[in-house]
Amino acid sequence: MHPTSCRLVWWLALLGATWLWPDATRAQTSLRLTVTESLERVDHDGPTPDPKHAPAVTATIEHLAFDQRLRVFSDVDVGTYVTEGDWRYFAFAAGGSQRFDLGASHRRLFIGGQADFRVNGDAWTDANYRGISAFANLEIRPAPTSALRAGYRFTGRTFPDLGTLDQQEHAIFGSALVNLQSRTTLIGEVTTGVKSYDSVDETVVVGGSPTQTMTGTQVGRGPGVGQNTGTARFSPAPTHVLTSVRGDQAKLVQVFGRVAQSLADRLSLSGEATVRWAFDGAPPTLVSTPEVLFDDPVYDDPYASDGWSLRAGLKRVFASGATVEGGVWRVAKDYTAALALDADGLPGADLALRSDRAWRGSIDLSLPIASQRLGPVSLNWWTGYRLTNSRSNDAFYTYTSHRVGTGLTLRY
Repeated sequence: MHPTSCRLVWWLALLGATWLWPDATRAQTSLRLTVTESLERVDHDGPTPDPKHAPAVTATIEHLAFDQRLRVFSDVDVGTYVTEGDWRYFAFAAGGSQRFDLGASHRRLFIGGQADFRVNGDAWTDANYRGISAFANLEIRPAPTSALRAGYRFTGRTFPDLGTLDQQEHAIFGSALVNLQSRTTLIGEVTTGVKSYDSVDETVVVGGSPTQTMTGTQVGRGPGVGQNTGTARFSPAPTHVLTSVRGDQAKLVQVFGRVAQSLADRLSLSGEATVRWAFDGAPPTLVSTPEVLFDDPVYDDPYASDGWSLRAGLKRVFASGATVEGGVWRVAKDYTAALALDADGLPGADLALRSDRAWRGSIDLSLPIASQRLGPVSLNWWTGYRLTNSRSNDAFYTYTSHRVGTGLTLRY
């Protein structure tokens, strides 16, 4: 269905519900629109490239009805990356959720889902996809300062031009939140999932030439570009890279923890840690991603690698509404089946598996504009700087990125 038609169906359904049930008149609609422009330079080993522009636009329309028990939304995300080649993208999602109060104010059930699709530029057009998901989450609040949550989510995605990545994912999670009298917030969460792929047995190809026949999963890099060349890294795409025999069903367990501490009025410090274990199968192929795209749940598939990350952040909110926020992040990923490739897109002589280590630091400033003159509309100006330093035994993912950005966010 065309994106415009999708949005029309959602809004017609919402208007019908508002007309049929008078309680729905106690509703509110909100809009968030963000337009940003970034200037970024990505340095690999070799001549220093010129900075490039990376504009982006995101928009979200949200409608809450029935005392905020019903939520419907529509998201649009359009932008590009500065990696050499055509790395544009357009992503659209629409969905909703319903909250059910289970006989007491401290027990609530959330049921919902969404549909989405993504269209990419020539550098990764073979990785376009469509998806649908559904979830059910239960929340219990044993005390005003604590909450327990558990839930299940199903996600299915189809790739029209990359059928081996068609996938179905089942995931369950459990989490706990506690607010202490010391103005400390603690969050812990455990997630486990299984993802099945429509992979097929085939001849393994390295650099476009058959090398060995294997059964099971072949993991490699999908369509992409070479290092500052603007040409395809290998042909045909996607290329499969020799690896060990794996099943076509991958599993993971992930543990997440967060601590947030209020240091003073409008000043907070936070720390986060995530550990992930991937086992059994692996994705049948990996899509090339732009250098700065980390932990995307589709393209940088978490089922493809063991990993961990640490993050520390500091945020200051001023009485005027201005905010200053900074943070530092350390991430490590050890792939379970994907081979590290050299600058020509070929595996090394030792057939080592890919291993990445990266640092990221950022600082952001947000200022309200004419907040007393715009009524229900708020307008914020944002500017920030981000440094990413990635080191890998894969040549394409060894780089340093400097990005300076600015933008406007409108809320209604």
